[in-house]
Amino acid sequence: MPILKEVLHRKRPPKEQVRSNGIVVKHPTSKNTWKEFERRVASFFGTRRVPLSGSNSGHGTNSDSLHPELYIECKVRQKSSLCTLFRDTAFKAKAENKLPIVAIKQKNERGYLLVMRPCDLEEIVEIRMRSIKDAE
Repeated sequence: MPILKEVLHRKRPPKEQVRSNGIVVKHPTSKNTWKEFERRVASFFGTRRVPLSGSNSGHGTNSDSLHPELYIECKVRQKSSLCTLFRDTAFKAKAENKLPIVAIKQKNERGYLLVMRPCDLEEIVEIRMRSIKDAE
């Protein structure tokens, strides 16, 4: 009977990428992933993504889109506390049959940011317009 040798699987070392500023990125996002995300966001606003990399494109903008009125910055992240917060909020909102919105304010700064799903935007705008009209 032949002796079976145990095959040891070695873990591949994580891909590392050293950026021009010296920062080492252990698991870089593939170009196709972030390019597709930029296309999807640009399409949502009726425009196209900037080819190449923003300022290197020769289109006169550092934005990720060619929109004439909106400066759009797209980021794909492995983890984000903001995404976790939104997911929790969406779960709670669903239980109450409401639309989720996360409002974030940084201390000692004016204004705030609203985080919402693109598919909810039109309905949220309608709700906002009704609340303005009702307040008059």
